[in-house]
Amino acid sequence: MITDWIDVGEVSAERDPNLHNYFYDAGVSKELVDNKKQYLLLGRKGAGKTAVFIHLLSKPSKIFAHDDMVVGMSLQNYKWQAHYLLGDYQKMGGFQHKDSWRFALYVEAVRAAYKKLTEDNEVVPKELLAAAKTLEKLFDHPVPNWAEVLGEKLFGLSSFKLPALEVGEELSVCGGEVSFDELRASSSLKARLNQNIMNLTDWLENSLKTLPESTKIFLVFYRLDEAWVDGFISESKSIVTGLLHAAEHVLHAFGGRIRPLIFLREDIFSTLDINDRNKLRLDCSESLRWTQDEIERLVLERINFYARKAGASQVNSLQDVFQEKDMRSRTTPVKHIFNRTMCRPRDMVAFLGLTFKVARDEGFHGAGGDKISTKAIYGAASL
Repeated sequence: MITDWIDVGEVSAERDPNLHNYFYDAGVSKELVDNKKQYLLLGRKGAGKTAVFIHLLSKPSKIFAHDDMVVGMSLQNYKWQAHYLLGDYQKMGGFQHKDSWRFALYVEAVRAAYKKLTEDNEVVPKELLAAAKTLEKLFDHPVPNWAEVLGEKLFGLSSFKLPALEVGEELSVCGGEVSFDELRASSSLKARLNQNIMNLTDWLENSLKTLPESTKIFLVFYRLDEAWVDGFISESKSIVTGLLHAAEHVLHAFGGRIRPLIFLREDIFSTLDINDRNKLRLDCSESLRWTQDEIERLVLERINFYARKAGASQVNSLQDVFQEKDMRSRTTPVKHIFNRTMCRPRDMVAFLGLTFKVARDEGFHGAGGDKISTKAIYGAASL
């Protein structure tokens, strides 16, 4: 009986252990990675950005080379207010946060490259070694990730003047710790911190340029929308805009060898104060948009995964799942569901999952047991 096995998996990509078995994004993730000019993936809420993020972090061989490094930078529970203190407010238009994000990107790039080379027992270039050792002296051993750096240790860079460094030279001093409240209250500490971050960032950039030409590091940003909370919207705009400015700088500085990939909701992108926003959308981004055929393909991949597990026949069309050809509105069941879910993959998966549950619980299936009655659709809609 169809209700014994039919399923579409979890609504949340993060909680779906089978996502890798039926992931489908109509080729958007490969198009994004293959185009060296692009660093932005746009999609409306519910379009499937989380699934693409998880897919890229799995480093699929059809998209990445064996030696490529892929670093996930999920900003869930991120210290947004702490990052806001890093701004250089002599600058405007989001550029006040460009250097702090450049620093974040380079900390992660140094960390990833140093870790991979040491784990593979390969020779670490002296410039990269010096950069890693300096970050360890400043923050911790081994080099922590950016989210761990952001806080009192980083604010401690405001407690001394960073000496000039040459590429390949290690830092011989280290700072103490400065609290969030101390930094927020002192303009002189903030000015010194900004100057030290800028100098250290430029030094890290030059150190990373000594990496082999074959090196590729992808830094994938997600959960930027978590900064969009009441009372912090203006600050969020400048921080996120700064990340886009930093990403473009890094992309050009390294010719795509260090690639930030930023996942962002379209409605948030449309509010950012960026010159030539439409040009950026056309030249530097991919959009996660779906046709009805593509969404049907997405849910069929899921349904047929469970069909194979149950030894059931493959489903070739979503319409084949339902007993009746038309709803009361004289639209097909599939068209009815598309209209209800507004072509959003997450909503489609959620509604179909609920429909199949109602069919199973209420026995809403055809006489032969191989199709589901549209009564299940009405039942799901009433919940």
